[in-house]
Amino acid sequence: MLHGLVLSGGESRRMGQDKGLLTTDQKPWVVQAARLLESLYLPVTVVVREAQLEPYSELVQPPIELVMDADLSIGGPLKGMLTVHQLYPNHDWLVLPCDMPDMTAGILSNLIDFYKANPDCTAWAFRDEARWQPLPGIYSAQLLSHLLEKLHKDELRQTGLKQILEEGYTGEMPVLEDFKPAFQNYNSPTDLEGRDQSW
Repeated sequence: MLHGLVLSGGESRRMGQDKGLLTTDQKPWVVQAARLLESLYLPVTVVVREAQLEPYSELVQPPIELVMDADLSIGGPLKGMLTVHQLYPNHDWLVLPCDMPDMTAGILSNLIDFYKANPDCTAWAFRDEARWQPLPGIYSAQLLSHLLEKLHKDELRQTGLKQILEEGYTGEMPVLEDFKPAFQNYNSPTDLEGRDQSW
């Protein structure tokens, strides 16, 4: 079963404030991302750090699920992904970070169709020429189980998603030229220049 996951647990050091709480048209990015996944008829979970639980609990309402990062000895996106895998070990996950507010339902729908058409892969992601675009991407329960097992055995040497995609059996979708603006993620105030933001 495919579920939607919004990653919003980063520390946003370069941005200087919580990126999930930035807004477009008065809608917080975390809510925008969750509703985008909901529009694809997916159950949705949002993962945050413990320090974010209070402000996010006012924004993330059922049926969207809000969970806290598990106590794992890694960081980055994979920590959030393994957190939800431990809760739902049989689910595959369409993973979307909160800082891609230009992503569209059409692009994600294409990825889901590709996932359904290629069931033998363990991950499904976009590739822009020679570079993986690991998010958004779909990561299977099989792959996440393998990574979690390696982590528990202290054998997980690579936690970056690009390396994980490179080493696994990953279905590859090209990033079409018209799609490229939607893959912009915003990490600093400079990245936001030119966007109409509410601060």
